[in-house]
Parts: sequence; C-alpha cells; structure tokens
Amino acid sequence: MIRSPKHHGAICLCGIDGSGKTTQILLLMRSLCGRGLKCSYVWFRWTPFISYPFLALCRVLGYTKLKINPRSSSCFSEHLFYRNRAVARLWTWFFTFDICMHYLLRVKIRRGLGYQILCDRFVLDAIVDLIHDTNKYDILGTAIGKFLSDLLKQSMIIVLDVNEYEAFRRKEDIPSIDYLRARRASYLRLAQAIELPIIDGNKKPEEVHQAILDKVMSHDKTFC
Repeated sequence: MIRSPKHHGAICLCGIDGSGKTTQILLLMRSLCGRGLKCSYVWFRWTPFISYPFLALCRVLGYTKLKINPRSSSCFSEHLFYRNRAVARLWTWFFTFDICMHYLLRVKIRRGLGYQILCDRFVLDAIVDLIHDTNKYDILGTAIGKFLSDLLKQSMIIVLDVNEYEAFRRKEDIPSIDYLRARRASYLRLAQAIELPIIDGNKKPEEVHQAILDKVMSHDKTFC
C-alpha cells in the first residue's frame, strides 16, 4: 500500500456550482485507491454548529430570505447580511467557527487515522460564500481571512474553472447566471491572490481528470 503523504491535510477541488467537483473528486478517489492509497471522501459544505440561533434571528429581521428557484422548484436561502455591518461581522465569526469545527471533525481527525482526505469543496468555497454574504471583498486582508488562508495552506487546493453558462446548463438548482458570474470572478481572484492552480473544467470529464491527476502526481511523488 502507498503511504499517505504527511504534508497536506487534504486534496480539495473547489469552484462554482456545476464545475464538476463531485464527478472529478470521485474519479480521483478511484485512481488513488487503485494505487493502494487509503482515501476518504468528504463533502465539505458549511455545517451549522452554533449558528442556528443567529440565522433564526436574521430570518426574523429580514437579513435571510427563503426563495424558490423557478428552474427546479427547490428552495434556497439568500443571505443579506451585508445590509448591516454588525450583522455581517457577527456572521463572519459564527461562520468561521462552524467551518473550523467542520474541518476538525471531517478532515483533521480522519487525517490522523491515516486517510488521504479528498474534499468536494473546501475552505476556499466557504470564503467565497462569506464574501458574497457580507460583500467583504477584501476579506483576505482581515484577521479572519488570514486565518482561513492558513487552513488552505495545509492542503492541496485545485480550482475547477467552468464558463458560467456551461455550469448553468449542467445544474438546475443554480439560481441565476449572475449568481454564477459573480462567484466565478471571486474564485479566480482568490486563486490568483493565493497562487492556486486552475484547471479548465469545460473539457471532457476524462481530460479534466487526467489534468487533475497530473497535478496531484506532480505535487507529491508519494502517489506515483
């Protein structure tokens, strides 16, 4: 069996909804398991640990609105925390605490058990969500942003970039093209600022998989 490398907490695929993260992380898992690596899949979406009371209050105050996607008839929450500076600041702290707990329970502990963690979404996706919930586009320059950036440095992050129109075509539960366009811009801006690799997700799935696998292999020879 290949020994799991020690220097990164996880291998993570990040990007807008519809970029192919789930498909590609499962393909990567199959490839690495085929090489004898002990892998564990993690869907790293934000999970509330202490935020429920705050979110309930925001619903009452009108800073969170429940909307229906006309394409899929599914419901989604729109956060308008940026309308109140105090609310935005509180949400940043609550959100960050929840992300840290999620990281500890889903990544850190499993990593300690000897698994190579493969994350479908990661802290980078959480940062993008936080940016658009609070309109804090300079978040990397804040204490919270620097702390979250340190979590990123402990893992291998790959950004899948897909044209927003292609992503919108792929998934029916995406609210709008504008939603994707704004978040895609944030991913690309953050990837450039943190110097993260970007892979074109518009290509055929097998081509994208090979590009990701090549990136992983070149990053750590332990996988070879």
